[in-house]
Amino acid sequence: MLDKINVDLDLENTETEILIFQCHTQYIRSIQKLLMRPELITKVNKLLGAFKCIESRTINLGGKNIVLYNSDSWDNYRAALESCSKNLKSMRGIVWQSFKVATNILQLIFNDSFEQEIEELIEFSLEIESLKSKVLNIQCNIADAIQYWLQLNKSDKNMQYTDILNNILKSVVSPIHLASNYLNPKYKGRIFMENDEYAYTLEKFSVDNLSGEGMRQYMKYMSQMEIFSKLFDKNALMTKLCFGQ
Repeated sequence: MLDKINVDLDLENTETEILIFQCHTQYIRSIQKLLMRPELITKVNKLLGAFKCIESRTINLGGKNIVLYNSDSWDNYRAALESCSKNLKSMRGIVWQSFKVATNILQLIFNDSFEQEIEELIEFSLEIESLKSKVLNIQCNIADAIQYWLQLNKSDKNMQYTDILNNILKSVVSPIHLASNYLNPKYKGRIFMENDEYAYTLEKFSVDNLSGEGMRQYMKYMSQMEIFSKLFDKNALMTKLCFGQ
């Protein structure tokens, strides 16, 4: 039975789950810290500072209140990036109206790669915030949490952040995460089973921790025999009803 497997793997240990979700919070903070680029925020602050004295003019042209980066907090960092992004168009309009700025500021205003870097960072930071909201949701379990993390890493639009995510995942992904995701009929470990390292980790963890009876039930689960086939059939039916697939 599934309950037997879960007991053997100690997946229902409340203290373990609390510790794991505390770790998720720390991992997310680590990503945020790695995304805080000193050179970029220095440029952003110089640009925002140059227009702070005429903030009302930027707002009149469709901009927003200017937020300078003046602390080490992630929230302030992201707010400054968003402030720069939302005001670039109005800044260009003001410059076209003959407002004089330093050459280095002018170069930033019309630098497409500078704007793109800001936009991509903002977009990725929103995904990180979404991940945080999901994994800290009271209804999120261990299987869900690792699914959300691995989905983030598989997204094509996040390829430039692959190195950062892979380094964090070395700490995030644990045998318990993999086993929980694999034993969940909704996921069945599909998101990671093509990764040889993860597949080996799951197999070794199962062999090392399951009792004889637990291993027997585990093998039935893998082959979708007896009671387990009903779980998969039920999950497939719900998916079809909800999503038409």
